[in-house]
Amino acid sequence: MSNDDVYASGLLNRALDPASQPPEIQAFLRAELDLLHDLLKEGMRVLDLGCGTGRHLVLVRDRLRLSVGVDYERSYIAEAARRARVGHLHFITGDASEHFSDARLRSLIGDCTIRPVADIARAVTF
Repeated sequence: MSNDDVYASGLLNRALDPASQPPEIQAFLRAELDLLHDLLKEGMRVLDLGCGTGRHLVLVRDRLRLSVGVDYERSYIAEAARRARVGHLHFITGDASEHFSDARLRSLIGDCTIRPVADIARAVTF
């Protein structure tokens, strides 16, 4: 099954939906969100590398001043933009090192990023 097939079938979204998971996975997903709330302080700017469908940024959007999600997969970025609707969440298809060489950020999310960023030092400066 290709990445596009997984996305088109809704499998990824169902897999990440806590309501569809056994209690152990639900607990993990809650702990993941709790950790993000602990780490991401009010008004931060965040870059989410490998953002997928934007799940993390959408969940913590109220805390952030600006956030950008980057992923190689166009269909995931399209879904992330749909979920974000309007506001200060932005999503880009591509390699972060091509877009953020001059960005100054306070936080970086890189959960389950499979493909490497070509030049992580160039992409992110804290």
